[in-house]
Amino acid sequence: MQLQVHYRSRSRELIAYSNEAFYSGSLSIPVRHPEAEVDKLKPIEVFHIGGLYTERTNQEEARRVVANLEIMWLTNSEPPTTGVVTFNSNQADLIEELLEERAEESAAFARVYRREANREIGGEDVSFFVKNVENVQGYERDHILFSTTFGRN
Repeated sequence: MQLQVHYRSRSRELIAYSNEAFYSGSLSIPVRHPEAEVDKLKPIEVFHIGGLYTERTNQEEARRVVANLEIMWLTNSEPPTTGVVTFNSNQADLIEELLEERAEESAAFARVYRREANREIGGEDVSFFVKNVENVQGYERDHILFSTTFGRN
């Protein structure tokens, strides 16, 4: 399978030769959006959670990730595809544990969690995931929540 979209170059001219020589001009190169539009859409939001860093985890941050997912999944009939990326496997495990606990506490959450964990669009697997940063390359979702695990110890 060949690359279909190239979105890393700041300048379309940088990839133009490769596009013609290797992709016969079929490579899609998205247009860069004006800064005002990017500022309005807020493609990146940072939440300072605090919490304590203990045993390579941050409980408060993990709880906030689960709470954000719950809001996103319960308030949208067709929520954006979603993934969580952590900076270590301990935090990934903690988030998965908290997701399971929340699903045991709430039937509504359990229903949307199962839906997102098995989601497909047009036959493509776009299911929810929790992965550490070393294992996420190649996965694309509409929304990615990063759990940095940062906190005072």
